[in-house]
Amino acid sequence: MKELKVNLGEHSYPIVITEDFSLISKYARNKNKCVIVADRSVELLHIDELREAVNKHFKEVFVYSVEPGEKSKSLHMTHRLYDFFILHKMCREDVVLSFGGGVIGDLAGFAAATYMRGIELIHVPTSLLAQVDSSIGGKTAVNLNQTKNIIGAFYQPSLVYSNYKVLKTLPKEEVKNAMVEILVHAIIKDAELFRYMEDNLDRILNLEPDIMEVLIAWNCDIKKSVIERDEKDLGERAILNFGHTFGHAIESAMDYKYKHGECVALGIMGACYISEQLGLCQGDLIIRIRRVLNRIGVFNSMQDCDGERVYYFLLHDKKMNGGNINFVLPIQIGEVVKQEIKDFSLIKNAFEKLKNQKW
Repeated sequence: MKELKVNLGEHSYPIVITEDFSLISKYARNKNKCVIVADRSVELLHIDELREAVNKHFKEVFVYSVEPGEKSKSLHMTHRLYDFFILHKMCREDVVLSFGGGVIGDLAGFAAATYMRGIELIHVPTSLLAQVDSSIGGKTAVNLNQTKNIIGAFYQPSLVYSNYKVLKTLPKEEVKNAMVEILVHAIIKDAELFRYMEDNLDRILNLEPDIMEVLIAWNCDIKKSVIERDEKDLGERAILNFGHTFGHAIESAMDYKYKHGECVALGIMGACYISEQLGLCQGDLIIRIRRVLNRIGVFNSMQDCDGERVYYFLLHDKKMNGGNINFVLPIQIGEVVKQEIKDFSLIKNAFEKLKNQKW
């Protein structure tokens, strides 16, 4: 077991990385009622084990199941959660517990942040992507009119509890997609982590237990250190968006046909191509990054992707500034720079290169 602490003053909380659910009652604060907002697929596999742990702590436990997938992250589903909270007389002394991947964490987190102006939130992430990234940092959001994460709030959980044993039931594609987010952390902050991935990629993809606890804790430590310095995404935290500006636009333009990690992989390469045009990075850096992404196996064809739709979603991105688009661009492994792109032809050139690239 490993334990880290996100230090945010009165909003500080622990991250627990372990191999079962038995310690949740040690860390949960409130003991009244708990609503578990669960991904339906995860519920079928793991809800009995989780309920056994939480039933020992809370007076009453209710489960609300949500269909997996990005389309559940909506205002409509948020409204249904509010109705469920009201039905069970949830109050500010109660707890919302998210049980699933990033979609469930975002949805349950947003509902918890806005119901009665905020009730306690616990994240129990069950995907590798959520364990290393989305469960940490307090970003909650839902989508609107296909624009990803456009409505949301910063709302820190009281606990992030990651059981890495549940990862064994993940489809291989989900593990590969999570590896993209781990690669983001390595490129922006940690050259040693990048080399570790190059040397141990097969073992990581096989979810070997001795390596997973180390890897999850390593990534949580990187992300928490950034969040502690910039909780509300006003400065340094923006570097965590590396690959996501293009990635979110592609994800929306493709109507969520591709997985989040697949789109971020394309976004990473798009950012690399913009950086290369600006003379900020060299071709050998791009080759090294592309080689790891190819080994992970997450690239998808862009032949069916409509460039005009991508540009539309880029121009409606929440990181827009005065008509210009903010990108995070690589300089070298472990170092990136925030750049406001005023020349839209750089973006179009990068997209065309993505579209014509044979991975």
